[in-house]
Amino acid sequence: MAEHPGPPLLGHGAASSGGSLFVFGGRTGGTVAFEGGAGGGEETGQLLACDVEGGATSWSRPDSSAASSERPAPRSFQAMCSAPEGGSGRIFVFGGCGAAGRLNDLWAFDPDTQRWSCLCSGGPDAPKGRGGATLAAARAPYGGERLVMIYGFSGQQEGDVAVFDEERGKWVIVPHDHQRGDAPSPRSVLASAPTPGQDGGVFIFGGEQVASEAGHEGAGEFTADGYILDLRSLLWRRVHTEGEAPSPRGWSGCGLVDDRVLLFGGLDPSNARLGDTWALSLTGA
Repeated sequence: MAEHPGPPLLGHGAASSGGSLFVFGGRTGGTVAFEGGAGGGEETGQLLACDVEGGATSWSRPDSSAASSERPAPRSFQAMCSAPEGGSGRIFVFGGCGAAGRLNDLWAFDPDTQRWSCLCSGGPDAPKGRGGATLAAARAPYGGERLVMIYGFSGQQEGDVAVFDEERGKWVIVPHDHQRGDAPSPRSVLASAPTPGQDGGVFIFGGEQVASEAGHEGAGEFTADGYILDLRSLLWRRVHTEGEAPSPRGWSGCGLVDDRVLLFGGLDPSNARLGDTWALSLTGA
């Protein structure tokens, strides 16, 4: 495994496109608590790519030669996702914690042109600035991608879902009490993964429902429930499982392999770091 070209990171974002894993932002030092302002932490705005094709790995900085200087500000605990299979191949970044506070801007990086573009600079018509949200992408009916931001922490646990219309450059925000189906409770630092196939869904698991009084240095009230959100109809559905299941947790890693969601680690309610791995087949779930 090739060593990545930079310091160890905390609170970075990651998403895959083609044969590469893209890693953006994160905190290079200081406390994991976020207070905002100039002393809130040491965020980076660096984009790294790990090429994993051909059985070998190598790291690069894909935006270092971009002609445009436009790029996201340094941040941590942002939401990040990639375009759906067969889509544009772009990587998307929303929000996070920066030197000026919690952010609500939306960015896209195109690996083919090696350029960043700002899709929305934030403002009062965008979702509240936050960290610990989930961002997912599905194919839009008119072409391109339909981006959906889910939940997160803005100083309180949020339960809104926001859909970005790239053609109009506008967000449509759906409050928690206006959502369809069996909507989860407001939460942040939830695990998420796309659902298999071309249905345009996202699976979520766990997350923090009540924040710790110690901030990121303590464990809040976590949950252990799973849901699927249809990204086209915005209909929530609870996923019921039988037998042994993961314990309540937040800050977990989650991904899709074939038709199974793999869940790894996280933080439990006693503030212990977890190293367990779980698999759930979404076929028929």
